Amino acid sequence: MPKDASATREALIRAGAHLFAAHGIDAARTRDIVHHAGQANDSAITYHFGSRAGLLNAVLRNGITRMEPARAATLPALHSGDLPAIVHAIVQPTADELRTQQGRDFLRITAQLAGRAGIRDHHLPPLLHGTALHQQ
Repeated sequence: MPKDASATREALIRAGAHLFAAHGIDAARTRDIVHHAGQANDSAITYHFGSRAGLLNAVLRNGITRMEPARAATLPALHSGDLPAIVHAIVQPTADELRTQQGRDFLRITAQLAGRAGIRDHHLPPLLHGTALHQQ
């Protein structure tokens, strides 16, 4: 029976998020991510995610998924006309990420990617399609 790879994937996601946040998404070394995740095989990222970009995508998906329930719950406030409720609906799920190291790492990464997301060019990143964040 094959070993469950979910623990390894999760360890790589956590290590990737931490090192992408600490050193930058372009400067974090994959070898360091693999080592930080407790893995010995330098090919672990390629095996589990296809590439470094695949790992970054998994890190981002993890953060978006974590915030999705809070964002979805606040969607009705966007149509209320109540400006404080609208601001709360948009800002609170992001502010809640500051409470954990994992959340702070995610926010550092998204800040690095802000200029690359394509939103200024009116191109929504595929990762956001169908999410409450997209609706916001």
